[in-house]
Amino acid sequence: MAGNWDLTVKQNKPFILRGYSEGDGICPTNTSIKLFADYLKSNPNMRAHIVITGKAIENFANTEKDLSNQLVNEHKISPNRLKFFYVKDKTFPYDFADVEFWLVPQKRK
Repeated sequence: MAGNWDLTVKQNKPFILRGYSEGDGICPTNTSIKLFADYLKSNPNMRAHIVITGKAIENFANTEKDLSNQLVNEHKISPNRLKFFYVKDKTFPYDFADVEFWLVPQKRK
């Protein structure tokens, strides 16, 4: 990627930054996570809501552990900024999980 991009979000509304499917083979997972981590670092007033959709809770648990490890240990995102959600979908056609990365403004006290 050439140049430095301003990743500061100017709005105060939640939005989906990006989604990926673990098995799609199109976009490397680490690229998506790095971009999401860069957005979180550039927007300290926002937190992560990560929505994982799949057939089985085991897929959710494995994906949550992997993503949490990458964001916290590799990209140095505070774990208190991460919240994971599981959406069980018995009709989901794959054996892997589908993931949406949301940037959500922190609640005002």
